[in-house]
Amino acid sequence: MPVATGPSRSLGRRFWNFWSASFTSNLTDGIAMIALPWIATHLTDNPVLITLVASAGRAPWLLLALPAGVLVDRFPRLDLMLVANGTRVVLWAVLAALMATDLVTIPVLTLIAFGLGMMEVLYDTAAESAVPALVSRDNLERANGHLRTAEISAQEFIGRPVGGFVITLGLAVPLLLNALATAVSAMLLAVLSRRERRLAAAEGRRAAERPAWRDIGVGVTTIWRDPLLRRLVLGTVVFNGLYSMVLSTQVLFAQNTLALGSVGFGLLMVATAVGGVTGGQLSGWLAARLPRGSMPMLSLLGAGCCFLLMALFPVVPVAMAAYLVSSAFVLTYSVAVISIRQRITPSEILGRVNAAARTASWGVAAFGMVGGGVVVAFAERFLTVEDAPRIPFVLTALGAFGIVLLVGRSTTRLARDH
Repeated sequence: MPVATGPSRSLGRRFWNFWSASFTSNLTDGIAMIALPWIATHLTDNPVLITLVASAGRAPWLLLALPAGVLVDRFPRLDLMLVANGTRVVLWAVLAALMATDLVTIPVLTLIAFGLGMMEVLYDTAAESAVPALVSRDNLERANGHLRTAEISAQEFIGRPVGGFVITLGLAVPLLLNALATAVSAMLLAVLSRRERRLAAAEGRRAAERPAWRDIGVGVTTIWRDPLLRRLVLGTVVFNGLYSMVLSTQVLFAQNTLALGSVGFGLLMVATAVGGVTGGQLSGWLAARLPRGSMPMLSLLGAGCCFLLMALFPVVPVAMAAYLVSSAFVLTYSVAVISIRQRITPSEILGRVNAAARTASWGVAAFGMVGGGVVVAFAERFLTVEDAPRIPFVLTALGAFGIVLLVGRSTTRLARDH
């Protein structure tokens, strides 16, 4: 699939159609975050079984991302996104029908959640790999920033509130709404995929001549052999592992350290979402004005300062401001890393490289979330319950500073050279 080249002030109609499809698809993800756990609580009061439903949707990222990368490099990427969303339409419709007839059980709900997660892996891997064919290389930060903004806005600001509202009309209602929204996304992708299918035909025939098992490890070996990709992925793995400790224990930080109730905690999460949207919209502007290649490390440095500030001054006004700004920095870091990976990776292996990077970052995040609870529990042996939740923030700040100190200069130099 050829990569678009040359600067352009406009991202173009094809990109905005792609953005609309992604926005609609992410809207269903936001509704699902509310609907599936809520349905689970109506089927059982066992917390283990309830969390099993949630984890079933995330498990495919660890189990199936690498094979999904192979598919993304063998077939037209927009077609794969279309297949993924078409399958999700069927799964949502089936679940709605089972809910309406009282035939849903926890095993059935878990199985469907796993199927939806499988399609999310395929869709997201293909989507991230399709962007370079839609915009010029100089516009990657802008395009990725808009896509991440759409993701946050659709999931956090629209999807979750809408999910919470429509579920009061009946447990099957959000499922039907998701089926409809996913169908709209699929129709938008169907229009876009016609041109890409012709462009990718020859590339797909060449890839099909190779054994599939041989392709699975290409993404991992490519990352390891390229000094820039290796530094970016290892840095992201370290940062995500530490940052996930903050995410998994932030409710304790809000309750015990900041003394916030549920409303206050909700406002803290709103600040996070606002920061993410702000970071997404500023990504292209910053990439055009900062020294070439410096955005990842400067973003990490800024995020680290915010986390340290929250740990040292745990009061509500500081926490609100630091949550907003740190979320913006985390977003600009993510956009910068994704854009560099898209820019320097050949199109024919981009799917496998993206899949390998996501497997590493999502995998360590799962362990980091568990580690956050372990760290806070251990810290409570020596500190008060008010102070123990501050430790993950300190560790994350130190990790960000360490990455910048150890590989910041070399990473920036390599990114600038590319």
